[in-house]
This record gives sequence, C-alpha cells and structure tokens, in this order.
Amino acid sequence: AEYMGEFPNHVFDNVASATSTKMDSAQRRLNVLAAHLLENQPTASVLLAAEPTADGIRAAAPPSRRLPVTGKQAAIGAAAVVVAGTVFYHTRLREISIDQLEGKNFDYIVVGAGSAGCALAARLSEDPTAQVLLIEAGPPDSKKEIHAPYAWPLQMGDPTVDWSFVTQPQPHLNHRHVRWPRGKVLGGSSALNVMIYMRGNKADYDMWRDQFGCEGWGYADVLPYFKKSEHNTTHKNEFHGNQGPLRVTHLDSYAPVTDRFLDACQKAGVPLNDDFNGSVQDGAGKNQFTIKDGERCSSAAGYLKAALSRANLTVLVNATCTRVLLDKGRAMGVGVASERMGHESRIYARHEVVLCAGAIGSPHILQLSGIGAREEVEAVGIKSEVHLPGVGKNLQDHPFLIMPYFLNEKGLTLDNADTMLNILRWTLFKSGPISSPGCEASVFLRSDASLPYPDMQLHFYALAGQNEHGQAQMKYYLQPTNPLDLANRYRLKGWDKVLFKRGHLEGCIVVPTLLHAKSRGYIRVNSKDPFEPPLIQPNYLQDPSDLDVAMFGLKSARRIIGEMRGGSLDNEMEPGHDLQTDEELRAWIRDRLMTCYHPAGTCKMGAVQDPTTVLDSMLRVKGVEGLRVADCSIMPEIVSGNTNAPVMMIGEKAADLILANRTRHNKKQ
Repeated sequence: AEYMGEFPNHVFDNVASATSTKMDSAQRRLNVLAAHLLENQPTASVLLAAEPTADGIRAAAPPSRRLPVTGKQAAIGAAAVVVAGTVFYHTRLREISIDQLEGKNFDYIVVGAGSAGCALAARLSEDPTAQVLLIEAGPPDSKKEIHAPYAWPLQMGDPTVDWSFVTQPQPHLNHRHVRWPRGKVLGGSSALNVMIYMRGNKADYDMWRDQFGCEGWGYADVLPYFKKSEHNTTHKNEFHGNQGPLRVTHLDSYAPVTDRFLDACQKAGVPLNDDFNGSVQDGAGKNQFTIKDGERCSSAAGYLKAALSRANLTVLVNATCTRVLLDKGRAMGVGVASERMGHESRIYARHEVVLCAGAIGSPHILQLSGIGAREEVEAVGIKSEVHLPGVGKNLQDHPFLIMPYFLNEKGLTLDNADTMLNILRWTLFKSGPISSPGCEASVFLRSDASLPYPDMQLHFYALAGQNEHGQAQMKYYLQPTNPLDLANRYRLKGWDKVLFKRGHLEGCIVVPTLLHAKSRGYIRVNSKDPFEPPLIQPNYLQDPSDLDVAMFGLKSARRIIGEMRGGSLDNEMEPGHDLQTDEELRAWIRDRLMTCYHPAGTCKMGAVQDPTTVLDSMLRVKGVEGLRVADCSIMPEIVSGNTNAPVMMIGEKAADLILANRTRHNKKQ
C-alpha cells in the first residue's frame, strides 16, 4: 500500500497486515504479533494494518490511535490469512544528505559500514560525548532477500548491494577473470555472506603476534573481543560469550543429508567436532551461523540498529569516500560524493578517521589519498603524500572448488525448499528450510600433519541448486517473479537438463577451500577517479604448492563422499568420474578455481620497522597522524576459516584502542 495522510513515504520497522473473513481471529493474531514486536524491539515503530474495506484498509497504530491508510482493495479470502509483510528488521535511518554534512565536524569518521565498521561505530558511540559519523557507499539493508538466510545468493551480482568486482586475468587459471562480490550496503559483506560463524585457529593469532610483531593480537588477547561480540545460544563456556550483540546459533534443524555427510566423515577417519571455535578446530561438524530468530544477523542488525537511537551517531548512506583529507601529515577528514564527477563534499574529524572499507576499499582509498607506493599513485596523476609501498600488497584469499553430487533419494536436501508453504512458514514464524543458508557443515583438515593449523576446509552444502556467479556453468541467478518468491530456485546453466534427464532433482555440494594459500596478489589504484574500481590481482595458484593443497582437498572430498550412502563417484557431476589422473584433475582445478569471498591482508599490520607493513599494532597508518584502518585488510596472514567473525572482532578491538587514546587525550587536557 502507499501510505497517505500522516505517513507519506514513511518507513516502519515492521508492518503486519491481515485480510480475512474472520476478522476477529485475524485481529487477535495481529495484536499478539505487534505485542511481540514491541516487547522485543522497544525502539521500533510498528504499523498494525487491519479491517479491509472497499476503498482500502484502516490501521490501528499502537497504542490505540486509529489512522487511515489508503491503498489497493484488500483481498478477502475464505479462510484467515495473516501475512507479516516486512517483519524483516532492516535498519531505519534518519534521512540525511551529503550536502547537509558539508563542512561539519565529528570526533570520529568511520568509512565503511561493513562487518568492522558497524561494530566500531556502535562501540564508539557508546561514549555520549563522542560525535561519530559512519559513511556507507551503498544503501540501507531494506532489500528483503538480505534477511532470508536461504536467499543469500540473490544478493550476489545485484549492483544495488554488491560492488561486483572482477579480477584481472589469472595467468594460472587459463587467464580467466574471477568475479569478486563484496557488500555495498549497510552491513557490508555480512549482509551478503553465508552467515557462517568461524573464528579461525588459535595459532593464527599467536602467529600474528610472534612472527609479524603484532603486539596485543595473540589468541589470549583477541579472545575477550570475540566473546564480547558474541551471543551464543548453544555454547556456554570459557570460549564463548552470551551477552554480545551478535547472535550465534545452530539451526533449529539440519537437512538429513547433512547427518549422512557427517557419518561419512567418521567412516573416512575424520573425528566429529561440535565446536570449531572451542579448544580444537580440526574435525567435522555442523556450522553455527549469525542468525537471530530465523533471520540474518549482519553487523548492521546486530550492532548498528540498536545504536541508531543515539543522538551522537550519524549514518550517511549512498556516499562514496573519495579520499582522506591530509594536512601536514595528519588526517583532517574525508571527501565524499554521491556520483561520478559530482561535487566532493568535505567532512572533518577532530580526532580520527578510521577506514573500514575492506581489503579492496581501504587500500584503494589510501592510494587515492596519495598514501602508497609513490610510483603507483603518481602513475595515475595523484600526488604522493606518504610513500608507503606496502599499501595494496599482500593480497590473500581463500580460493575454492565446487564439487556437486547427485543423490539417488529424494527428501534429503534443501534443493526444493522454496515452496510457497515454506516461504509462508518463514514469513510468519521465521522457521523452516528458508531459515537455513544451505552450507550446513564444515570439515577442517591438514594436508601436512606438521602444520600448526588446518590448511583445508571442506564446506558442505545440503543442496546442489545453489549457484556460483562467476562460472560459465553456474552463471545466472533467477530473479523473484513475485513478492513472496524470496528464494526462487537457483538452477545452474547446463545442469537442469542433466538433472531432469537422469531423474535426479536433489544433490549436495562439497567445496574444498584453501585456507593458507601461499600465492600473494595486490590491489592497485587504476585511476584518480574514485568511482573507477582498482586493479585486483590475486595471482591464484602462482605458488605451485597451492595446487598441491587443492588436489589434497579434492581427493579428501572424494574419499568422504565415497563413504556416503546415495553419493558414489558415479553421481559426481564435477570433476566427474571420467577424470581420475592427477594431470586431468589439475587441469580441472585451473579451469574451476574461484573465490570464497575472503580477501584480506592489503593493509598489513606488523612491526613498524618492517617495510612491507602499513599499520602498527595499534592499527595506525605509518607516517600519518589521526588515521587508522580496521577491517580484514589488516591481517598479516589470513585466518584459518571464514573471515566475518574475525573482522567483527577487529572492529571491537579497534574501538577499545581508539577510546583508550581518547581517555589519555582528555586527561592531558
């Protein structure tokens, strides 16, 4: 409906509507729903719409005031139907434009409202005396598919919420370009990802401290920040937090094929592990997810939404940071613009600017500001301000392979989960298959027993219909054809004919993922135009040992699937049972390897005397006062697992470092 009268273009946190011939029953359900929403969201606004009439509906707005809302004639069914139209808890913002902030001063400016940025801005604004500005290049997280876990692929490749980066040709992948999705929306990539909660290995952080000189970043140092951020509904022990803003949980139910896969892991000699983030990471087990009450719990949902009521926090969306403003070696603020060739507005920071724009965005902004390798910034006509050759270098990722399998039985997977009944069940109760992201289990392995941490992760998807967005065989996402079709079926180009021809409608996917690839790449400014994406060169498989680890992962997946009922190698779609020799499999890997969406390392933290580092262990940019970076780009070595949880931890720790410096500054004054 189009809201008129008192609600012109008004956005509510929640809208519930009822259409029924049995209005009393429907009204009672709506009242219960509204009471539940208000009880659990005390700062939320709720529009309760009821009483369909010939010329629209009438709405009862809590507590009891009645307001007219015109709209299309409400459909009246024979039985009671209640539809919670937007019980998607998207972030409500005060409308503000770039022009309104021109020349304004804030204590802190945080660039990038992703996993780290939302956490950092929320924590900084807990100090009521600190004026905080959070800048996001994308829109609010109002796209409904963001909040339905099963629908996560619908964000990939959508230019409204995805930067849709593409790499340079990969010399060791048959010169293929690889698509790199990154979040361009409140919540950043935590609004696009598969929601797996994984911290990595203890040895990762101890290596940061001992090998790279990152004082204060050992496992014992970062564990309190993981616990501070976490509200784990399952594990209550010394490794987990239960009071944090980020909801972490097991699914209410897992697909039957997931249990079969884990049984196969045991038969293949892989022990079970019920907590990858506890004392031991190795083994096979069910994933935990950042999901709250059946919906995605992104950094925007977990951190930012509760902080928006604070008068000292300002959030600016649809605003691209064009550069950091420098004066005599100090960061004075940022330039922002809403469109290419548009007016650059300047906003100033009294204390600090913090870049949280990710492993691509943060080094790119530094380079646009003249901070980086002198020859690289000057080559595109940018004046070199601080020669810092490590900016953009040390690019790392978790490359992976997709190995789909047919099943000889039906009803075991999530392939056909997107029925109208399941969608309605999720819409009303936030339960059922739509509340599962599909990637329900993981396996952590070591290709060499002497390694200090696992170097191979097998992601297990309880469906074969989830497609990837960069391969010829798995190219297109089908868009919803109606408002309730939140998930749609993700049919892979070229796969449908095989599936239907052979009579198989279900399957699963094993995804071998390299956790510590030795190949290194770079991010490099490509133009002085801030709207022109940088060059992205990950150099996949540049180091020959990465191909060996990929082979180990492929063969491990085959070994486990070989123990699984209904999943013999005769049912392997890719690479396919026809490919058996090492030469054939290595050629297939080069043709299929892609990204696991975890770029890191391009603003390397470490010892100040190390010429390859960009930041000290306090996250301060070397050679510039008042400028820090806090996101996945700071990692000197990528962690052993999915990166979302570690990046939120980085945001938490960065807030403490910044506020501690503020306290010292205030005492001096």
